[in-house]
Amino acid sequence: MISTVVYFILLGGCVESAGYREPGVWQIFRDKNGFKNRSVGQSGSMDREGKIFSVFSIVSFPNEGCVSNLDLTNGTCLSPSDCNTVGGKAEGPCAAGFGICCVLRVGSCGGTVDTNVTLIQNPGYPDKYSTDGTCSYEIRRESDHICQIRLDFQIGTFNYASSGTTGCVSGTTDYITFTLKNSVTYSPVCGELTGQHMYYEVGTTGDTVQIDMSLTGSTSRQWNILVSQISCTQKERAPSDCLQYYTGSSGNLKSFNFANGQLLSSQNYRICIRQELEFCSIGYTASSTRSPDSFEFPSSGTTTADKCKSAHLGIPMGGSTGFGDSTANRFCGSALDASEGSTSNGQVSSAVVPFEVFVFSNSALTDKSGDTGFNINYRQKLCTAP
Repeated sequence: MISTVVYFILLGGCVESAGYREPGVWQIFRDKNGFKNRSVGQSGSMDREGKIFSVFSIVSFPNEGCVSNLDLTNGTCLSPSDCNTVGGKAEGPCAAGFGICCVLRVGSCGGTVDTNVTLIQNPGYPDKYSTDGTCSYEIRRESDHICQIRLDFQIGTFNYASSGTTGCVSGTTDYITFTLKNSVTYSPVCGELTGQHMYYEVGTTGDTVQIDMSLTGSTSRQWNILVSQISCTQKERAPSDCLQYYTGSSGNLKSFNFANGQLLSSQNYRICIRQELEFCSIGYTASSTRSPDSFEFPSSGTTTADKCKSAHLGIPMGGSTGFGDSTANRFCGSALDASEGSTSNGQVSSAVVPFEVFVFSNSALTDKSGDTGFNINYRQKLCTAP
């Protein structure tokens, strides 16, 4: 979208009515025809009749992203009138000073979002929030041209169970759920979510995304979630039913709550990676980060399906190269490698397109305190590469 600002500029000029006189002081005189501008010479005589010319300039600029000068959060570059219309606040200049960085915030425990680039923040943000109860947010499409909602957890810190019955436990820990208008409910999350993102399909009239945060106890938590509305034709649109979507020939994938070293239960979602031009396969390796352990799932063994029932990372036709040497589709245990029974991390490659990874952890609320989840890097391979 584009904003337009009209500026009016008044320029003074004069018309000689007699001979040249020395420049004087501009004065404005009123007569029966209105205002006239006349130059008064140093002698005080009025020798020239002046006029004011009104010139207006139209400045248009794209409504691109900008950063607030208050707390570095995301906003949209708008004209002052456009920002006022959507209920935002001006938090700095943009577009070479012709626009303002307009930031929309929902800073209450619950509310409605129906505008692109809106921040959902805990009450009192950036201070932490320690009140228990339920905060519910409904996200509505701003127009029928919207097909997806993207949530970016710029900050997302919630409590979780680290021992006994671990992960997200309704009524015991913070418990965050996402429900669409068709009553489809996605994997609940809790713990450390900072840096994570999620996509939800809302391509039908009336579709909404409902976020319910059930907060238990007085533990301090904090959230700052950027809500983006993605049009049906936008290049940033993710493939259908991908909870996460990554672009670029290389990148990093982490399980929810990985920073706390705790795999969550009841996880069942798909991560999609855009296949870049001239790349035909993709390789996955565990991160070199040692703490928390970059790959740790329950069950012994690494690839055998009957040993990866309670939780696993799914890589279609995973093998050493991904071309005719597949060993499995499920990977678990304490090492990510194409070789069954490997005790050290290696590489798993796949040539199945589109590139995607499946995350599964069963709903059994058991002790998974020794299972960290995954922190893996991916790198796409050129079609000519081995």
